[in-house]
Formats: sequence, structure tokens, C-alpha cells
Amino acid sequence: MHCSRKGAELGWLINPEDESVLGIFPGQRVEPIRMYHKNLYFCASMENQLGFVLKLLLLSALLSVLIKYVGPSLSIPATATNALIIVLLPIVIIAIALLWRFQAQKQN
Repeated sequence: MHCSRKGAELGWLINPEDESVLGIFPGQRVEPIRMYHKNLYFCASMENQLGFVLKLLLLSALLSVLIKYVGPSLSIPATATNALIIVLLPIVIIAIALLWRFQAQKQN
């Protein structure tokens, strides 16, 4: 409550004994926060992470197959410019994706 009086917009009071959480909202309004059982949250979190890892593994395998079988048939001259493009292109793609994500979060 002290932080609420000093201008904090949101606060939490966590009681580990009975696993309850109280939310302190503007105007010193206190409400209990409904919590899912921690094991259910852990399972849902693990499913999301497992799905992400499987997608990443599948994408990596596909990229490896493309490099191994399609790469040699491409006639790309071995020049310094092509080497720079190949090395820097992933960095530029990641930077654009992160910038796009940042802009999307900023609008929300």
C-alpha cells in the first residue's frame, strides 16, 4: 500500500503459504488475482517451448538439406561482394524482424 500512496500504478502482494496473490490497483483498490495451478502453467509453458523447438529443428533440417543438395548446383561466383552478402544477410534480416516486432509492440 505504501507504493500505491507514492504513485505506483500496480502492485502485487504474494502469500507463498496459501499461494494467493493480491493485486493493488490505482486508487488503492485491492483484488485477489486468480491463479492457475503452477503445474498446469508449467505444462502449458513446456508445450509452447516444445512446439517452438520442434519448428526450429524442422527449419534447420530443411535448410541443411537445401544447402547440401541445392547449394552445389547454384553457380555463385566466389567474390568478396558475394561473401559479404552471404555473411551479412542473416544479420540484416534479424535486424529488420526485430525492428518490425518493436514497432508492432510500440503501437499496442
